[in-house]
Amino acid sequence: MENPLRVTPVPSSPSSSSGLRRSPTSWKLSNMARMLDEQPEELSSNCDSRSSSPRVMLRKPPRHSNVPMCAQILLKLWQRELRRTDVSITSDLFEDLDASDEQAFFLVERMQRMGFNISLQQFFGLQRCCIYSVLLVAL
Repeated sequence: MENPLRVTPVPSSPSSSSGLRRSPTSWKLSNMARMLDEQPEELSSNCDSRSSSPRVMLRKPPRHSNVPMCAQILLKLWQRELRRTDVSITSDLFEDLDASDEQAFFLVERMQRMGFNISLQQFFGLQRCCIYSVLLVAL
């Protein structure tokens, strides 16, 4: 008697060698991480050329599985914008890092440009303005 539950092999696409597909979100997050690794001088010199090309932005918040990567991206951003190396994921922007309101405004603006869904009102409404709290709101 022939087995009625015949297993047919799934054809693999010629472009994927490993058989695993990357989600569009992981691709965008890796692009954001690569953008953060650029030097600030390169970022400022490329501002004019980037204005004509579309920006890489997330259309929706990243999935929860990407929280560690999002935390690293925000940590690098805060360290670069505040020009400090002692920033941690639980450092309060105002109490621990002695940042001004103007620095907070620019930081929120940069986070929004990178695709994190947080408004200025939400940021200033946080009980503790830290990366951990931002991730709770943005995700």
